Amino acid sequence: MKALLVYYSLTGSVKEIVKTVQKNSGLPARELIDTKRRDNVLGAGFAAFFGISTKLKDPNYDVSKYDTLILLTPIWAGCPTPAMNTFIRRADLRGKKIFLVGVGAAPNNKRAIEKFRRIVRKFGGRIIGTRTYRGINPMRKKFQQRWKDLEEAGHELTRIFMEND
Repeated sequence: MKALLVYYSLTGSVKEIVKTVQKNSGLPARELIDTKRRDNVLGAGFAAFFGISTKLKDPNYDVSKYDTLILLTPIWAGCPTPAMNTFIRRADLRGKKIFLVGVGAAPNNKRAIEKFRRIVRKFGGRIIGTRTYRGINPMRKKFQQRWKDLEEAGHELTRIFMEND
């Protein structure tokens, strides 16, 4: 399996998972960097809910040398982020195996992952698996335990990807 981790992380939750997967698997990663500041939670959720794209800093949409993409994104208002929407629309996903990871305020985001799945299928990706995890909510405490949970999520994903290799 020639795989690439593609991710967006605002609060660091997704980045923590990616860091653990990379450490354990050696898979390359591509970070999506939104040029728009996302300080306004309401505005960010609105953009995600309506499937709005955004401009990315130094985007690289070329995925031609990979057969599998692992797309990791926060879940905002029950939807993937604008940065991930942009990547999905611009990268050529046709025929690619896609594993989706959503990280949100709730531990299980079934409706959100289903929306994510529909978007990726619309652009030609073939879903091979999904996972959802609970991320860091900057408005709440208990960061220590949550970071440990995110690291464990990275270990779980590594096991999944290595089994399918």
